[in-house]
Amino acid sequence: MLFGAIGLAAVVPMLLKLRRRLGTRWAPGIAVAVFAAMFAVSTFLIGPPAFRRGTPVRTRSAPSA
Repeated sequence: MLFGAIGLAAVVPMLLKLRRRLGTRWAPGIAVAVFAAMFAVSTFLIGPPAFRRGTPVRTRSAPSA
């Protein structure tokens, strides 16, 4: 949640610019919804399988000399 809040705070200037440019609150609202959806997909669907506990991390072995 911390990174989601930091990301939302960082995107506020873009949201204000969208509102001024398009003259409607729909565009920033849709942008926030897309941001939240992508954050949720990353956090709940991609993150857990990528960093499971108990499974070894694959690393490239150095070539034998």
